[in-house]
Amino acid sequence: MGAAMTPTRREVLVSGGAIAAGSTFTSIAETRAGSAVDASKADSNSEPLCLTDFEPLAKAKIPPMGWEYMTAGAADELTLKWNSEAYQRLRLKPRILVDVSRLDTSIVLLGRQHSVPILLAPVASHKLYHPEGEIATVRGASSADVTLVVTTPASTSLEDVAAAAKTPLWFQVYVQRDRDFTRALIQRAEKAGYQALCLTVDSPVFGARNREERAHVKYPGLPNLQGLKDSQAGVYLAKGQDIYSPISDPTVTWKTIEWMRSVTKLPIVAKGVLNPDDAELAIKSGVSAIIISNHGGRNLDPLPPTIDVLRQSQTKWPSVFLSWWTAASAGGPTCSRPRARRQCSTDRAALYMGVGRGRRSWSHEGCEHPAARVRNGDGTHRTHQHREH
Repeated sequence: MGAAMTPTRREVLVSGGAIAAGSTFTSIAETRAGSAVDASKADSNSEPLCLTDFEPLAKAKIPPMGWEYMTAGAADELTLKWNSEAYQRLRLKPRILVDVSRLDTSIVLLGRQHSVPILLAPVASHKLYHPEGEIATVRGASSADVTLVVTTPASTSLEDVAAAAKTPLWFQVYVQRDRDFTRALIQRAEKAGYQALCLTVDSPVFGARNREERAHVKYPGLPNLQGLKDSQAGVYLAKGQDIYSPISDPTVTWKTIEWMRSVTKLPIVAKGVLNPDDAELAIKSGVSAIIISNHGGRNLDPLPPTIDVLRQSQTKWPSVFLSWWTAASAGGPTCSRPRARRQCSTDRAALYMGVGRGRRSWSHEGCEHPAARVRNGDGTHRTHQHREH
């Protein structure tokens, strides 16, 4: 194999660090179903070898309320379980004797070059996990040279996140009943330098967050929603007998995308597509990309695993899914082999929200090491789900 002693790409990334990113374009819901991770087994003196090694370390650091919020799914959490199982059914079909001495992981998304096909998924209320919240996350994203998708119900203002960022940002949008407020929010993101809008299209109402309610989750403030009625004090889920959220308009239709296009020059990504027929409608509506997502199993339950939906969509609309920019989100496995299976299936991009808070509980440094694992494909056979919102 030769005697050269130059560092491998893996060694460079592990020593230099990057961030825990994660999910083929999608959400990130981390399932507890079928995954018995015991925090007592975490050894703070040992070196984590794959992302699942970070899980017990993170659980030991993150407050219980934040942990339940992060890992919970909707209703019976069947979707959460099936997301993981679907990846375990996939098999690789490798080709051999191909020159792999010069590897290029870069990809062009929405007209911009990305060093790796990985982004950090939109996740609400990072201050549930760490006092610095989204600021720590975006610093980790910058260290990893990956894009963070900042969410509307973030616990840090979109302007403050942008000020701390050294890599491009996207902004996830919920359309509110008050269209003037939504217009102003979009324009704030555009002014702050965000490069794309990620419109969540699967949440006219939010799912039954049973485990979240049992944990009595209290959200931090929602600075991006200041001035919106009923959004103060971290309120964004429905209360009492009301099924509608104060931050999401249940009347949103395809015409809403046309309206968004009239108020912004940013590309619009539709996140939450599960029906292949909707993929074609999304193109006709003028979106620049779609994210196949079941909201990390946190909205409707049960829903099909999104990796299965992607394969069905490729079969039904090959002109869309083989030539148009797409992404699949199935809650995102956290080790290399499932990630490789997904990349072989989509040949596009992965959107991850890693659980690599580890020893530093979601600090900037705590994000870097897990990201190196994602970028290098290190891992084990075990998978779990990421979560989103």
